[in-house]
Amino acid sequence: MKAISIFLTAAILLLFISSCADNIGEENGQTGALPLTPQNTYQGDLPESPQNTSQEGLQDTPQDTPLDMSGFAPPSSSNASASSGRAEYEYEEYLDGIVITQYNGRPLIVRVPAEIDGMPVRKIGDEAFATGYFKKFYDVYHRASDAALFNRSTSVEEVYLPDTVIEIGRHAFARCDDLVYIELPDSITTIGESAFGWCNNLEEIKLPANLTSLGTAVFIDCFNLKSIEIPNGVTEISNSMFSGCRNLSSITLPDSITSVGIRSFYECEKLESISFPDGLTSIGEYAFYGCTGLSAVNLGNNLTSIQSSTFHHSNIERIVIPATVESIGFDAFARNSRLRYIEFVSETPPAARDLSFAGIHRFAEAIVPHGSTEYGEPGSRWNGLTVTIKDAD
Repeated sequence: MKAISIFLTAAILLLFISSCADNIGEENGQTGALPLTPQNTYQGDLPESPQNTSQEGLQDTPQDTPLDMSGFAPPSSSNASASSGRAEYEYEEYLDGIVITQYNGRPLIVRVPAEIDGMPVRKIGDEAFATGYFKKFYDVYHRASDAALFNRSTSVEEVYLPDTVIEIGRHAFARCDDLVYIELPDSITTIGESAFGWCNNLEEIKLPANLTSLGTAVFIDCFNLKSIEIPNGVTEISNSMFSGCRNLSSITLPDSITSVGIRSFYECEKLESISFPDGLTSIGEYAFYGCTGLSAVNLGNNLTSIQSSTFHHSNIERIVIPATVESIGFDAFARNSRLRYIEFVSETPPAARDLSFAGIHRFAEAIVPHGSTEYGEPGSRWNGLTVTIKDAD
């Protein structure tokens, strides 16, 4: 009986010791799988970190054991990670290459790599370089819970894109207040909505030669943008494209432009002149509203209508209305106090609202073709303008 009691006591002690050993193993991280390193991050020139170091719960390397640093190089200044645990670029696969979805780096001068994981970088994704302030302001983006991004206030100053990139996404550089220069390769064909919106220090930008599409409000409120040339192939000046670009003084439009959108040059106060190609057929409402420096406009020869408030509160002195114009909208030329000469090419007047020319020069004249009678007799009034017959050629 005594032997049986001793045997049972020994068995209980063995079970207790075994249980304690299992608990110690779990606490030291020796059981279970370690978390995997995220696959869709890119550290630039930094080597991959060993998987079993810096993991919480693992034992520290003994102090008297030297580390083997062979194969490790100092990080490149343009490819260092933003902070420990966060890759410089986050990305996804896109078409036959890569789309960069987020830039997390510290460097303010950025040279985007041509390849990541052996695949070409094809797109700068939506909001990829947008500042945290932009993300806070809209509060509708998929990284809304990422406090690190929301609190980021420093924006890049210079960006160089490789010639593998074909597209720039929506809001890609939105509110990069410090951006002063960006190099765009000719491989880019599409730039998305508000891609450079609110980049207050961007003064000049050379658009790619092969560009065919510029999104809505792509340069909205770029206060210091001074000049730009739109490449041949772009067919539309989209809605609000240059709205609020108060220092824009020079723009060159190609023959391919067929339409100018709503508020496209809204309050571009320094813009003095603009010439549209003959392919232009429509100009949207408020397109040149508040362009107080605009004094010379060439509408081309195929424009079909001038919408409401298109040139409201500008500084035009003389303008020729093409024969193709069928209608002039409400307040279209209102408050152009220096506008005195409006020449109509067509013998048949366009449909015009009573206030189309409200608030212009008090001696303003409608200069109509020789022999035309539909505007009224010489000296009579047509839509508030004094009818004057153009001299015969």
